[in-house]
Amino acid sequence: MVLFDSTVSVAPTTEPVTTAEAKAYMRISFATDDAEILSLIKGATTHIERWLGRSLITQTRISYWTDHERIIKLPYGPIQLTAGDVVSVTRKNQDQSTLLVLNSSYYVQGPTGISEKYIEVFDFSEPSKGQYPPEFFGSWDMEIVHVCGYGAASAVPEDIRTAILMTVSTWYENRNDITQGVNLQELPANAMSKIWSYKSAQTIL
Repeated sequence: MVLFDSTVSVAPTTEPVTTAEAKAYMRISFATDDAEILSLIKGATTHIERWLGRSLITQTRISYWTDHERIIKLPYGPIQLTAGDVVSVTRKNQDQSTLLVLNSSYYVQGPTGISEKYIEVFDFSEPSKGQYPPEFFGSWDMEIVHVCGYGAASAVPEDIRTAILMTVSTWYENRNDITQGVNLQELPANAMSKIWSYKSAQTIL
């Protein structure tokens, strides 16, 4: 199974930490750098989401597969379901036409609530028989629209929020010092250590 893309179609409207929280963490009282600090928060959040393979604040993603198997793990969890379902599942036929897949042809697996989820796909032609013909898998590309993230900022695990603050602090302190060899595209070691246990087995970089 190949997950070849996953993009945000509806972005979060807030960040996991606020500018005020970042300033308090760094003991900054002036407002001169507020815009820069907010930019660092956004950058750190995006970087940590990619490194973890997780979504933090509620967002909608469109994920694409090719050569898919019968059971597909939805990326960038935890996954939020609406009425027990994802938003949509679409297949692309060999002639490049698309077809919306009815939820009678697949079902969602995983613990209740906001958690990791899997999609199990049945034979589109005879879903009631539960048949999985060899020629079915890999014959079509698959597009799944799903809502993911822990919810609001208050629902994001405290360790992850702290890692964002650690990253923002390190990047801010080293923003003008190129002699120290600090790569602002990398997470600090203390931040990675803080959130290692949250790292998804299906991390997409």
